[in-house]
Amino acid sequence: MRATSFSLCSIVILIVAGAAVRGLSVASAKRPLAERSLVMPVAGMKLSDLRNTFAEGRGSERRHEATDIVAPRGTPVLAVEDGTVRKLFLSKPGGLTIYQFDPEERYCYYYAQLERYAPDLKKGPRVGKGR
Repeated sequence: MRATSFSLCSIVILIVAGAAVRGLSVASAKRPLAERSLVMPVAGMKLSDLRNTFAEGRGSERRHEATDIVAPRGTPVLAVEDGTVRKLFLSKPGGLTIYQFDPEERYCYYYAQLERYAPDLKKGPRVGKGR
């Protein structure tokens, strides 16, 4: 496992427009999300392994609004594209989480329900796609 990989029990990936957080227009992104070549965030998984869980209900009050990718414990979680780790956070609904921004800082990739962080993972450093 590379130093910038993450380990997981299961993962939730939520792609949000980081630009909206900073008051920028999502349309101002240099490369629209659909034009990016993202990699599968879980080692050994392929797109056909995914099940669409985005709109599933979570109780009677809310929708899920993310995609679960379940893998065996210890499976590396990989950066979907080059970027920067901006936040490591313990969330009540999401457990151990990572917020990774793309190189232009227009999109944020949210990794959640992680088993643990890689030992040398820290806020701030650049990460490489697939690592």
